Amino acid sequence: MGKDHSQSERFDKRAGRLSVCVVSPSLALRAGLRALLTDIEGIGSINEANSLEDFIGVPASTDILVVTAGVGTDADLREVLDDSPSLAVLMLVEDEPGAVRVLSERSGRALG
Repeated sequence: MGKDHSQSERFDKRAGRLSVCVVSPSLALRAGLRALLTDIEGIGSINEANSLEDFIGVPASTDILVVTAGVGTDADLREVLDDSPSLAVLMLVEDEPGAVRVLSERSGRALG
């Protein structure tokens, strides 16, 4: 995906606000998550992408990536994680063994 989401460009500690990107092919799910996140103190910006490929256009300042099923291939997810080793990722999936395998390969990533 080619973007460097390095720690130094991300979380602005002075502002104390996080940047979140919701990646889902479902417009309704993205809108619902945006509505839930908008009023949470500490969330500064919420961006959206239809797929992991579209994640390229998301600001490098993204702190948290929320991903649902159907956003791309295991290779796409690996590329995002490799390009952004400190990016926090929350996967909302029901039965995605490939995605779980990709996340479990990364040390320092929570999985549950």
